[in-house]
Amino acid sequence: MTTNVSIRDCQSGDVIRSVRALNLFIHDGSLTETAVNVLRTPSVGTWRHLEGQTYTSTFTFYRYNPDGTFASRAKVTRTIELNNDGSKFTSTGTVEDFDANNVLISTACPTETATRPE
Repeated sequence: MTTNVSIRDCQSGDVIRSVRALNLFIHDGSLTETAVNVLRTPSVGTWRHLEGQTYTSTFTFYRYNPDGTFASRAKVTRTIELNNDGSKFTSTGTVEDFDANNVLISTACPTETATRPE
């Protein structure tokens, strides 16, 4: 799925930044994700069906500073609402950033729209 992600302040809902990404959901419940950002790694994670057209997924990636040093580990957890024909979804969730000592340093609340490529 090709996605447009809006990273939002969890309190105000204001957009902090927007990102384009690709998601690959694999039949065994695993997923990979990558975004247009050279300062982060691709993501790996899992997804599962909750009920009806609702799914959940969790994935992790690493962020780096411009000088190449480690910045944080990001954990994304989201709830996905798939449309009836499976060609689009919307999602809401959280992004938690952890420092090198696994201490939570920030949280954001992304929203996402996605479309299956033709």
